[in-house]
Amino acid sequence: MNKMDELANKLEKKVEDERQSKLSLLKGRFDFSEKVESLLKEMRGWLAPVLDAGSVSMGKEKLQDAMETEYEVPMLTAKLKDGTAVQIRPVGWNIIGSKGRVDISVGEKNGVLVLKDDGWQILDVGGVKEELVLLNSDSLADLIGRLVG
Repeated sequence: MNKMDELANKLEKKVEDERQSKLSLLKGRFDFSEKVESLLKEMRGWLAPVLDAGSVSMGKEKLQDAMETEYEVPMLTAKLKDGTAVQIRPVGWNIIGSKGRVDISVGEKNGVLVLKDDGWQILDVGGVKEELVLLNSDSLADLIGRLVG
């Protein structure tokens, strides 16, 4: 193989690597969006007893990926029965140490959910050290209770 053929192969490989990188990025965004949508559906069910039913609305949060391309991911806003505002909004996927992050805002306070291999977890920073707690109805109730005060 001559030098020109080697250069041609190198350039073809570079183009293919860039294409694969873009495909991986698109798949990651799509997967994160699906996981957030599923999370919001499940959380809406868990939160039903404490939400003002007429106040729940779904929307879209605009995010930006590593290639600085904007994409939209579902979000939820609602009010608790006492009138306190609740917002569950995605922050991004492939965040260092996790496959994604979603923030829960209750009034002026925030909680953090991270997506790990075994599912969504609450990042509990209330103790001496950070701790991950598996997200379920009870752990969500504890988090919302702490955020409400």
